[in-house]
Amino acid sequence: MSNRIDLTQFNGYTKPDEKLFLEEMQEAFERAVVLDETVSCVDANLALFAPYLLTELKRCYEKMDALTTALETIAGDLVYASSGDAIAKIAEYADEMSSLI
Repeated sequence: MSNRIDLTQFNGYTKPDEKLFLEEMQEAFERAVVLDETVSCVDANLALFAPYLLTELKRCYEKMDALTTALETIAGDLVYASSGDAIAKIAEYADEMSSLI
């Protein structure tokens, strides 16, 4: 899974109080506008939703890991219960599935 974002850099991160966070983001956005800095609504929204995106990414990674483990277990059980050509087909299927994850 080398294409994953390394989430360990966010260890210890705690989601801020939502109301306070929204107020701080609004103040920062207003300061940037007053200072005539280039701040787009997209940039502001990305910063605003970053904690939620991080939470969702962690949830997706956990689900992917659980599915990978389940597929490996199923493939192992099928190989154990099968023989001959069936094993080759199972191995081919497992390779195809692993490329999706």
